[in-house]
This record gives sequence, structure tokens and C-alpha cells, in this order.
Amino acid sequence: MVGKELLYMLLEHKSYLLVKAVVRKPLTIKHPQLQQIVVDYTRLHEFSHELNADDVFCCLGTTIKDAGSQQAFRQVDFDYVLAAAELSQKADSRHFYMVSAMGADSASTIFYNRVKGEIEETVSKLKYNSIGVFRPSLLLGHRPKLRVGEFIAQKLLKPLAFLFAGSLKKYRPIPAQRVAKAMLNKALEEQPGFYIVENDQLFELSE
Repeated sequence: MVGKELLYMLLEHKSYLLVKAVVRKPLTIKHPQLQQIVVDYTRLHEFSHELNADDVFCCLGTTIKDAGSQQAFRQVDFDYVLAAAELSQKADSRHFYMVSAMGADSASTIFYNRVKGEIEETVSKLKYNSIGVFRPSLLLGHRPKLRVGEFIAQKLLKPLAFLFAGSLKKYRPIPAQRVAKAMLNKALEEQPGFYIVENDQLFELSE
């Protein structure tokens, strides 16, 4: 969801003259500034010569249910993300921005949060001018593939967003479009070094 929203924003922004979309299957969208790179992520290294860019945005992510197992989940959310980050760095890319998740913690007893925390820590050691990690809460928006649990949560929580106030404010669900806008705005700042943007900051950055 975030990647799709971000792609549209990048194509329409005057700062980006060329946008490379690294995808598993061809996109239906056509744009003069869009270059589609269709890859098998298990063989991403074969496309390393095409991964050079000023800004790299990584929106890869799945769920254990969709992946089918913890091992398959880790392959997507850790192995593929790390491969994209390492290969892009070797191709002289300058900035790397990735979607993680609220609660990411390499020491967590929750497998999902632990993997998210581990990939954050691993990527943070790479040599980029900037590395930005974005940690949204529950994402609101339309998914091409329906996730029943998330669909129910969206329907229940979206009308109750006003209840997320005070100390609960940081947990409120966030539209994928706002996450994408926050990533773009932060990229345009070119803040140096490694940093993490939490859910409540995403709302502020996407205004």
C-alpha cells in the first residue's frame, strides 16, 4: 500500500527526473519518468547494476499468514530488504528509506517485531549518507490482496480514531498515503545519518 502511494508521489514530484520501480510483476501504470525493473527477489543480485539511485525507498513487507511460515516471512522482511539495501549501496546509492513497523525491537519476544528490529539494526550499519526507518501503526487503505484481520481492524478502528488521544495518540491507525508523504518529505530534507520516525511523527511529517 505504501509503495503504491509513494510511487505516484515520486512520479509527480519535480525533484525526481527518473523513478525506477523494482517489482515482481509489471505494473499497469504508465509514465514517461517511470522505469520498471521486473525481478525475482531471490536473484536480485543479477540486477544490481540497475539499483543505483540518489534515493532508495524500500516498502517491502508481508505477514506470517501471507508468507505461509516464519521462515518465509523472514525471507521477505529481512533477507530481501537487506539484499536491496546492500546492493543499492554497492551501486553508489546515497540515501535509503525503509518501512518498518511500530514495536520493532530486536530483543522482542514477538517474532514479527523481532525480525523488524533485526533488519533495522542490520541496515543501520550500512554506509549511506542517510538511512531513515519509518514505523507506522496499523495501515489504513486499500490492499490489492484482502487481509481479513486487517480489514476488520480498519473497519473497527477508523471511526474510533478520536479515541487515540494523550498517551494513546502514538498508536492510532495511519493512512498509507500519509506514510508515503512523510517518507517523501523526509527524503527531501536529506537529513544525514541513521534515524527512526515513529507513528506520531509520521502524522506530523505528512501535513
